[in-house]
Amino acid sequence: MCIKTKKMQKMKTNLFFIFLMGFFIKSINSQNPNWTVNASSYQYSMTFTSFLNVNGATLTNTNDAVAAFVDGEIRGVSKVQFVQSANKYVSFLTVFANTNNEIINFKIYNSNSNTVVNTDTSEIFKIDGNFGGISQSYSIASPKLSEIAQITSFRFDGITAVSVNISSDKISIILPNNSDVSSLIPVFESSAKSKVFVNEVVQTSGKDLQNFINKVEYKVLSEDESTLKEYLVSVSEAFNNNPTSTTISTTNNLFTNLVPVNVEVAFSKAVSGFKKADIVLENAVVASFSTTNSQSYQLTLVPKSQGFFSITIPANIAVDANSNQNEISNTLEFVFDLSKPIITAISLDKNESSTWFLITFNEEVLNVDSADFELVGLASTDLEIAEITAISNAQYKIQLANLNTKIGVISLQTTASNNIRDKSNNALVNATFEAYFLNNEVLTVNDVTLEKNISIFPNPAKNNINIILDKGEVNQIILYDLSGKKIVEKHIRQQKMILDIKKVKTGIYFLSIVSDQGNFMKKIIIN
Repeated sequence: MCIKTKKMQKMKTNLFFIFLMGFFIKSINSQNPNWTVNASSYQYSMTFTSFLNVNGATLTNTNDAVAAFVDGEIRGVSKVQFVQSANKYVSFLTVFANTNNEIINFKIYNSNSNTVVNTDTSEIFKIDGNFGGISQSYSIASPKLSEIAQITSFRFDGITAVSVNISSDKISIILPNNSDVSSLIPVFESSAKSKVFVNEVVQTSGKDLQNFINKVEYKVLSEDESTLKEYLVSVSEAFNNNPTSTTISTTNNLFTNLVPVNVEVAFSKAVSGFKKADIVLENAVVASFSTTNSQSYQLTLVPKSQGFFSITIPANIAVDANSNQNEISNTLEFVFDLSKPIITAISLDKNESSTWFLITFNEEVLNVDSADFELVGLASTDLEIAEITAISNAQYKIQLANLNTKIGVISLQTTASNNIRDKSNNALVNATFEAYFLNNEVLTVNDVTLEKNISIFPNPAKNNINIILDKGEVNQIILYDLSGKKIVEKHIRQQKMILDIKKVKTGIYFLSIVSDQGNFMKKIIIN
């Protein structure tokens, strides 16, 4: 029992010793190492401006520290500091030695986890050497950080580039023609956990606006900050080899009685070389020639004489920024007209159901409506204009309504306030037009035939009027004055006859002839 008891006591003692040693070792690894170095023991030194990184996270606690070792001997110690001007945590480490080319190793103290971390970082001691800086610091990390600094892709938000070429130090991008290169948002990818700068300012992909009128230098800093690579980014527009189109337009009426006329010559792109002498004109001269942007040109033209005049811009007289020549323009044609329109003919016609005037102008006219005309004469009582129909732009049919039973003259006249104009805006010449005798009889096919087969002469007449039918007989002759009053009436059955008018006063009369071949009305002037 005594031997067994002694063995159990010895086992307990060993377990306690092992536990105590483990606790002691753990305490050594987890407590602040309190690294120190006696600088006076060394002749030489070198410096490191570094940042500390453990498991991909940069240390930012001022209790974090780094120590430099040579063969296990501490040669330098430094804690982390915050540099406000750079918004960055760094360590200013001085390493001491008595000889050159010694191998330096580094350990990191992480105060958050209260652990000392060995690193794979090593360096050769150089007397008065200096590694790292504030902006590009020396990396002391576990595990080791990436030293790659590259831009792997580069484009612009909202724009599809014609081409993108990335070389070792240049990025060349061609955008579609007419792109605004002064306000672009770059979208880029760079090597893992690297940083991209423009003018020392960190850039965020897809967010930061940039002006690329001139070349822009982009810098890429690797994750371990050991590599800083520069890319010169140039952006240009695609070469446009499309010909420059040319268009002539005007706000003036193409038919005009006013001068000068305003004309715009518009090129699809800004051009150079376009001169007043290049313009091809017919029956016109250029009174003025100006531009504010070398793309739109304002001209005034004056015709040399009445009639047709035109303007054309020939091809290949101007070039754009890409040396593309212009194409030939459209031809803009005008008519300069100072002549007023006139009515050349007014005739009265009727059938079984309607009566109408047919009015003919010497040229095309506008604004023709019922308000432009009035009916005059005894037979116009209770008559009105029903509608006006355009046979053409120079001939119109004026339909009458509410036919009465009165016999007498009727004429169609233009009102003094009529708004009839030609295409050049010249007003109609007002005149008095011929009167017609209206007897309310229906015009038949025989009436038309009789007109061709009857001879009435002389006209004007003085003493007698001869009436001869080619065939058939005249049954009745009536002579009306302009008021519709019967002046002479004869009932006969003859193929030929002479009407005595010696007692009839001078003036204008209407001769009505009724025959077995049809009816006919003729205006007679008696002197």
